[in-house]
Amino acid sequence: MKRFLTLATTAALVLGSTNAVAFGSTFADINTVPWPGAATFIDEAASLGS
Repeated sequence: MKRFLTLATTAALVLGSTNAVAFGSTFADINTVPWPGAATFIDEAASLGS
């Protein structure tokens, strides 16, 4: 039982610490933005529509 709880806790911590992106960018040149956080703002603006 202890082994199962240890494995379950470890799995939860590993999966919880990954930086999974819930959406992918639709822009081909998103990797050439001027600052690292710009991609987030660009994708958010695109999701709001025009």
